[in-house]
Amino acid sequence: MTRSLQQYLYLLVLLGNSVGTCGLLFNVTDNGQGFVVSINNIQLLEHTKLSPLLFVGLGSTLFPEDSGNFFIEDYTSARIPLADYNITCDQSSCVLRLSEGETWVSLLLKSERSQPLVLSIQDSSHDFDRTWLRVKAATNEEIYGGGEQFSYFNLRHREKNKENVFPIWVREQGVGRNKSTMTTFMADVQSRAGGDYHTTYFPQPSFISSRHFYVHYDGFNYAELDFSHEDFHELYVLGEISRFYFNTGNNLQELVSDLSSFLGKLPELPDWIMGGAILGVQGGTQVMLDRYNYAKSFGIPVASLWIQDWSGKVEMPFGKRVNWDWTWDPSWYPGLDSAVRNLTLDGVKVMVYINPYLREGGHLYTEAASKGYLVKNSTGGVYLQRSVTLVFASLDLTNPSAFSWYKNVIKTNMIDFGFGGWMADFGEYLPVDAKLFDGRTGLEAHNEWPVLWARLNREAVEESGKLGDVVFFMRAGFSGVSNFTTLMWNGDQNVDFSLADGVRSTMYASLSMAMSGVGLSHFDIGGYTTVSQLGLVRSAELLLRSAEMAVFTPIFRTHEGNQPEANVQWYSNTTIAAFARLARQFALLKDYRKSVVAQVSRNGIPAMRPVSLEYEGTPATATQYLFGLDLLVTPVYTENVKDILVSLPLTKGYTWIHIWSGTAYQGGQTVNVAAPLGEPAVFYRSDSAYSSSFEKLRAESSEVNSIIG
Repeated sequence: MTRSLQQYLYLLVLLGNSVGTCGLLFNVTDNGQGFVVSINNIQLLEHTKLSPLLFVGLGSTLFPEDSGNFFIEDYTSARIPLADYNITCDQSSCVLRLSEGETWVSLLLKSERSQPLVLSIQDSSHDFDRTWLRVKAATNEEIYGGGEQFSYFNLRHREKNKENVFPIWVREQGVGRNKSTMTTFMADVQSRAGGDYHTTYFPQPSFISSRHFYVHYDGFNYAELDFSHEDFHELYVLGEISRFYFNTGNNLQELVSDLSSFLGKLPELPDWIMGGAILGVQGGTQVMLDRYNYAKSFGIPVASLWIQDWSGKVEMPFGKRVNWDWTWDPSWYPGLDSAVRNLTLDGVKVMVYINPYLREGGHLYTEAASKGYLVKNSTGGVYLQRSVTLVFASLDLTNPSAFSWYKNVIKTNMIDFGFGGWMADFGEYLPVDAKLFDGRTGLEAHNEWPVLWARLNREAVEESGKLGDVVFFMRAGFSGVSNFTTLMWNGDQNVDFSLADGVRSTMYASLSMAMSGVGLSHFDIGGYTTVSQLGLVRSAELLLRSAEMAVFTPIFRTHEGNQPEANVQWYSNTTIAAFARLARQFALLKDYRKSVVAQVSRNGIPAMRPVSLEYEGTPATATQYLFGLDLLVTPVYTENVKDILVSLPLTKGYTWIHIWSGTAYQGGQTVNVAAPLGEPAVFYRSDSAYSSSFEKLRAESSEVNSIIG
């Protein structure tokens, strides 16, 4: 009997028909020259002497930083392929001993509850500081996920081979993110803030394959996902290895649901946030109320007024910044307490802003510093950082007393004040040389920081008894953030139509998050980043095109941008009427939206989902998406467009109805439809239980082509 047959029969005896936590839920097939590890006949790991499963090595890595922008300098001095192997299995696990001469590593493979294969390092001959694990790949395989990715939906694209590697490191997304543009060039010149195709606030070391499996690494180390090879994917991890989880499914939707359950599902959104606009305003109490009354005069259904400057403003050399001292500033917002009470009676929430940083010299900074609650530098002093010209320090989220103190700041100054929610911004800036209360360095805790920040906010809400009523939304994240946050947002986009960093990139961001198990996200209507000196300002067309997309998303929220006076706003004379119609359309979809959002919390199926998640076999693109099961949305992301091509998925038993004209189309074809401003290409299923709601949108549709050009 050959060795491979012996191994195969042995594992058959061990495996039998095991289910749950009893026995092994994976197969190891050894042919004497190598081995394959598989689940449900899907090959996941493959080892041969010419292409080993595991490499180990040594090197040095630096993380220079400027205002949350990290520039990783990774140098490998030794990389050792572990070609020789030995396999030992029993009823609870398999041990793979991989070696090269005197260098060896023992890998432990076992099954845990819902995870059929869990891989970890059991022991090794040396203290290596970097590891490469290879996962078997197929030629035409597509890869999705990686957290929030702004440049590609299929991470194994073949447009530029060098852009198939995705570093897993929480940081600023960057401004422009395209090295061939003037915006990116100027951002790089001023503060190295231009970003790149891979920079993101929310990376996640996991991915889903079109071959119906997922891989998740559960550590917080710096890592890289490399999808540039034909025969394998390579996962690089710096530092001590944690565990790799592998799972398979019958289809992509099952995998997304399982991954969401594993990492943590978001809670349901409250009723109030899904039926009206969240209007971003600032400038004091009277300005806030004037904007509100103006919105009402045009029939805008208002869910909330979001005032990010509630804590006041500080004068900086380059303008005003929000005061990072999280208490109400009555000189800037006089009578805000009364205004909040009156607006609440009117059915409108007021939302605010907070981050985990405190401005040097502020009241909360002084208190936190005196109590030892701030992150320390290498000499034991407060670690001061800069955000452009604003000097601040980070709360030490590993200090239980500091954690509780900051929760109390949120409870007292925000929840008890009557605010309905807030933007929980940042979480990306922890420097690698910081010294933390729990004994770790910033390097060790950096990627976990936004998860700790999310947990702090969530506990403040829950301990106040407000979960399901109060909402906070975040841009930074990592594995497990969905277990704590109530909502994500896509961060700061340029106020343009660019793919690299414009509103179009939010499609890639939301769909990649959807394939990472995070099913609720939204974006700033009209974008945020404005550079009037370079002509980067928001147009009326951009504002309305992004607003018409937001109609078919979970949240409808505006932002004035970092240079409000340079941008067209929702309250501008040229846009207010059209914007009001779009806001009313959003409100008309409330019942449908509630059913979609409930599904996110119930089974992890994302609200905005790739078409291929429901119609597997259709091209996996980020040019269109499904909002829930019934709505197919193809947004317009180009200027001066009047019609657009739409790929209708093949269907059985129902047709696709063009929402604005009522025309029915058979699935399985590409059609060209009119898409004037105010009417993006949207179709609904003819068998939808919400058809009457969709038909009501036609009454609010409007062609505002006079704005174009």
